[in-house]
Amino acid sequence: MAFQAFNQLESGSDTPLETGSDEELDNIPTILSQIENIKFIQGFIKEISTATLKNGCLDDDLIYCLRNPCDELTSISDPDTRLSLDLFLGVMNASKETYHACRNAILLRYPDSGVLSYHGVKRLIADLTGVVAVYNDMCIKSCHAFTRPFAQLRFCNICGEARYDVAQAVLTGKDVVCQQFCTILLGPQLQALQRSHSGAINMHYLDQKLKQVAEMFNNLQAEDGGDVIYNDIFSGSEFQELAEHIKITGNDTIVSLSLDGAQLYQNKKSDTWISIWILNNLSPHQHYQKQRVLPGTIIPGPNKPKIIDSYLYRSLHHLSALQRENNGAGLCMWDAATSRIIQSQIILALSTADVVRITELDGRVGHHGAHGC
Repeated sequence: MAFQAFNQLESGSDTPLETGSDEELDNIPTILSQIENIKFIQGFIKEISTATLKNGCLDDDLIYCLRNPCDELTSISDPDTRLSLDLFLGVMNASKETYHACRNAILLRYPDSGVLSYHGVKRLIADLTGVVAVYNDMCIKSCHAFTRPFAQLRFCNICGEARYDVAQAVLTGKDVVCQQFCTILLGPQLQALQRSHSGAINMHYLDQKLKQVAEMFNNLQAEDGGDVIYNDIFSGSEFQELAEHIKITGNDTIVSLSLDGAQLYQNKKSDTWISIWILNNLSPHQHYQKQRVLPGTIIPGPNKPKIIDSYLYRSLHHLSALQRENNGAGLCMWDAATSRIIQSQIILALSTADVVRITELDGRVGHHGAHGC
């Protein structure tokens, strides 16, 4: 339900989204509902509608990188750097201790080798890929995440399970969380993609398509016998109205969010949920390819989440914060294809899921209801 309200807040049928403006705040309910679940949803909406990078619980270094993007691709031509990457990828399915043992063996034989530490190689990979993971606490039974407005709770609001391990607290004298889930931030991934020459070239499909569609509509209006070819979402009238409404340019980024569950074991119960970002800037034959789909949220289970908004909150809060950057102009990125810094509006075009999961996004009754979705 919060996701649905966020979409309405973002696009609005009567008024454009003015990021950081008073118009969007007017859409926030000023009277809190007396129904507990709706009250929590209103809390999520309020937090998302006022999101900034500063109130997103991000490290100062990460905020600096988002606002001051690197203007060159990190080099991996150095032999020690390449060795570190090959070693990490070679033992990726093993433990951190395995990497340490292999690195120590290399250093024992070649003391002058500059093979990176485990922390160093992970930092290098984050710079190369933009995959930056942030973690939040969650109920051990997957009921909800301890994000706003559940952030201060010490017990699950639904099942009453403890947020922290009591036994570990006795042994260590500090809170040890029972379970966490992972959010992969969108902003750093977009910056890394745009910083790659091939990635930037592929992202320019949006600019080419906008010009192509504009030409088709001009020919249609001129009665030259031209036809509109509907081969992408950018060809549709709804997107054309949105593009005119908020002045979409070739530098902007159009994304869609997709949510689904995954069974990880054939003969064992598991209910892992995953959200991904689909880049509509890429051509249709590219943007659904596995290597071009960006990870969003990973909820480890073991049960189906009961308040999915609490898990998607971190992704949507970050998206909303990116939209407010530079007084609404969007996220700064280095475009390798044009060798310049661009400002990109991040626009959420679609939220998708299968017939079972779509009810988690829009709040409708499930497919087993008398009037199912």
